[in-house]
Amino acid sequence: MTQGIFTLRPAAAFFMALFTALVGTLRAQGPALPLVQRYQLDNGLTVLLYPNPEAPSVFGAVAVKVGSKHDPDEATGMAHYQEHMLFKGTTQLGTIDWNHEKPLIDSIFMLYEQLGKTSDPDDRAGIQQQINGVSVRAGKFAVPNEFSNLIKSIGGTGLNAFTSPDMTVYHNSFPAHQMEKWLELYAHRFGNPVFRGFQSELEVVYEEYNMGSDVFVTQVFQEFQKAMFPTHPYGYKTAIGTVEHLKNPSLNKMYDFFTQHYVAANMVLVLAGNFNPDEAREMIQRRFSGLPQGLATTQRMGAEAPFSGRVKVEKALSPIKLGILGYRTVPKGHEDYLALQVVYRLLNNEAGSGLLDALTTNNSLLAAMLTPLPYHDLGGAAVIFIPKVAGQKLEEAEKLVLDQIAKLQAGELEPWKLESAKRSLELELAKELENNEETALSLLEAEVMGIDPLRVFERSEALALMDMDHIAAIAKRYFGHDYLAFYSTQNLRTQKEKITKPGYKPAVPQGDTTSEYARMFGRMETGKPSPLFVDPMVDVQYLPLPEGHSFYHTENPVNEIFSLRLVYGIGDETNPLLDIASQAISLAGGGEYAAGAFKEQLDQLNCSYQVWSGDTELTILLEGDEAHLTEALELLGKLLHKPQLDEKQLRTLRQGLWIERRIKRRQPDALADALAAYLRYGPASTYLQRPSAKSIKRMDGPSLCKPIMDALSYTASAHFVGRTPHDLLVPMLYDQGLLHLTPLPATEPGSTKAIVRSKAQVYTYHKRSARQSKVYFSSNDFDITHDQFASVQAFNLYFGGDFSGLVLQEIREYRALAYSAGASVYLPSHPNEKAVFMGYVGTQSDKTNEAVQVMHGLIRNMPPKRNRMKMIREYLINTTAIDRPDMRGLSREIEEWQAWGMGEDPRRALLESFEQMRFSEIEGFYLNHLKHTVVSIALVGDLRKVDMDDLAQYGEVHRLKRKDFMP
Repeated sequence: MTQGIFTLRPAAAFFMALFTALVGTLRAQGPALPLVQRYQLDNGLTVLLYPNPEAPSVFGAVAVKVGSKHDPDEATGMAHYQEHMLFKGTTQLGTIDWNHEKPLIDSIFMLYEQLGKTSDPDDRAGIQQQINGVSVRAGKFAVPNEFSNLIKSIGGTGLNAFTSPDMTVYHNSFPAHQMEKWLELYAHRFGNPVFRGFQSELEVVYEEYNMGSDVFVTQVFQEFQKAMFPTHPYGYKTAIGTVEHLKNPSLNKMYDFFTQHYVAANMVLVLAGNFNPDEAREMIQRRFSGLPQGLATTQRMGAEAPFSGRVKVEKALSPIKLGILGYRTVPKGHEDYLALQVVYRLLNNEAGSGLLDALTTNNSLLAAMLTPLPYHDLGGAAVIFIPKVAGQKLEEAEKLVLDQIAKLQAGELEPWKLESAKRSLELELAKELENNEETALSLLEAEVMGIDPLRVFERSEALALMDMDHIAAIAKRYFGHDYLAFYSTQNLRTQKEKITKPGYKPAVPQGDTTSEYARMFGRMETGKPSPLFVDPMVDVQYLPLPEGHSFYHTENPVNEIFSLRLVYGIGDETNPLLDIASQAISLAGGGEYAAGAFKEQLDQLNCSYQVWSGDTELTILLEGDEAHLTEALELLGKLLHKPQLDEKQLRTLRQGLWIERRIKRRQPDALADALAAYLRYGPASTYLQRPSAKSIKRMDGPSLCKPIMDALSYTASAHFVGRTPHDLLVPMLYDQGLLHLTPLPATEPGSTKAIVRSKAQVYTYHKRSARQSKVYFSSNDFDITHDQFASVQAFNLYFGGDFSGLVLQEIREYRALAYSAGASVYLPSHPNEKAVFMGYVGTQSDKTNEAVQVMHGLIRNMPPKRNRMKMIREYLINTTAIDRPDMRGLSREIEEWQAWGMGEDPRRALLESFEQMRFSEIEGFYLNHLKHTVVSIALVGDLRKVDMDDLAQYGEVHRLKRKDFMP
């Protein structure tokens, strides 16, 4: 269990990860998939089936070919809001009496139309109160989260949806024997939906808007999009919409939007996983053939005029200065698209050997990377760069980027780099195909774009024909002199639109009931789960090595990509420098190779590595083409034992660290993470134990890398996935010094103890610019035995289990106090560690006191809803039966079982416990471990809008300075 809620990243990656999360991930193409089946029902629904007998479950999704770009100009955010409402049920699902509920829903429709035509603030407030009154009455007939509950009852996991500019996708995974029920439920949700709970869900969307507003990258990206696509909806329509449009919604327009776009001819169903395709076809025909055919939505929405030369846009949006160069390219399916992916990898790749990567390696820039803009109408690429801290202008940094692009346009690259880039694309596909979800979403996206999904993964022949002349020509064509130069200069205070707490009464249902549809659904016959138990003696080869080392070998039957994970028994708690050392070693060279040459050597092998530290472990992960495993291990040994970190890399590290900490000190999420760690550990918090920027500035390369070299002296467990026999691999690990001959004993887990408090504390930090309050709840740690894990899993599902749990239901669904909220008992991974209860609410600042009251009330007086036990039991049985770790994580799971003294898959015992479990076990766990324990609070937000006196009822209130918990 880590002290921090959020994982620290190397500084350059910190910002880049935030940006990439907003624009999405480019999906791969590659070798053909002969098992993919594509066909259409008579009503026009497109079906894609990818049976994979090796998978433990099935991933299913329904995509609607409509996204935020299709939002009406006067009602932006509609596609996204539609996504939210499709979880609210139908005329049969989610209601106990539709005949009595319908007139109230109709009244709410009319009142919203009236609201949209009213401008006087007092009149609007009156209409809003009328809507609230009718909503409270309608809520008496609603069954909140019934769709989610039914998904849970069949063992469904990962229930979610997303709205992109081009499509809306609803998805989750489920056991294969529940295929009929899953198809029934997903078909039913699109039949006769009811937009119930509209007012409270609108407040939830406001909270989602607030959450994005507290992250500066959101605003940077939105402004970049406006400049990149000035006339296309990609630029002027965001998925969440404008506040003005959110304040004036029209349910009539939303229903028209649904009836126009949510039709079979505009929808795609994809299934990927362990199922019989012939049986699936029959079920799909029965369940989905009743959807109305309709007309397919127009997908292409026009082009943008090309940039004329260099178009500069400058805005003050970020706590650091940064630049983004925007280039117009082509969308998927275009004949140049695959060559563009090669261009991208030559500029920026995982091995760190690209032309843009070199700017960071040699300290020409603090960071530079390329991220594709994966849109359907228009292609694009964004080159993001961060200048050095002192003295470097954005114009100077831009020129350095352009110079590197010019090298590619001139074909000034060694031939091996092109071959490596092409090979990496093939390996990327192979890795993607290990994951049903990734494969399914790639197929689905291709179908929505009009690309033949049966051929979407073909690339080998086309790649083989590409030479450097062709790639250079592509770089000239799409990375020429016509581009956007978007500059974000420093701005520590940004203006945010104000949203005020409405003060509505919660729409609480009348009792904990179920609909007649749910009862019918429960009576449907299904197959029985076929547990996929792990046999530790067969599925993984375990070898205890001399002096306490362990080796685990998992055979890889599906591709040529190996994974080697080395886990050493020392972490940040013992040596706080390990986190910085992990970043340093990622910049270094090794042996006779300086940093740039080292990365090129690794790239030639199509391999990459990562190094990171946790509380009690240091992990080194080496992955890549198994044909080059031996050479990759030799390079890794040189890196770890003879690292080269010259002054250029040291400057990059120091400046990156300074910027990372500067950004995090201004981000409410990061501040709340640090405050929560201080609440639990006090001065022992990793934020307080980490070395200061000044101390790092005084350190040279050898001293920064030494903690990694020292860590290699500890006992380790090696986890290998691949085809190389253990008797060849283990000697290589010793030869390269990756396993020490006389290691030090590993640090005992749980050596850093959380503070045990005799009375509750409330730690607060005032962040004036924060739109939301970030509130953590933390109990004292407590002892737990492995035979209590079944009760904990049941409690977690009941109390904090997504939309089916009490927390989201009471805080989000009934009262619209938060977009994100949750709570869980975090189980230890080792017998020496303790368990802890933690909760979280992210809420608009003026809703803070009410949100804290509701969460604390649930902790102190958990309401007993015993009729949920059947759903809980079914979920736990179904998910446990298929919860088999994937190939690359299997041995780590087995290692944890061994730590608890278990010689067989513990899910056997868990299944027996779940089959016999009663609600009294959940209550018993709650009464023994949570109800009377000390629970303290950490809160970061705009304290001007928080009643500080009211917080005193939850504990002794402390108003901290930032340096107290995050120097």
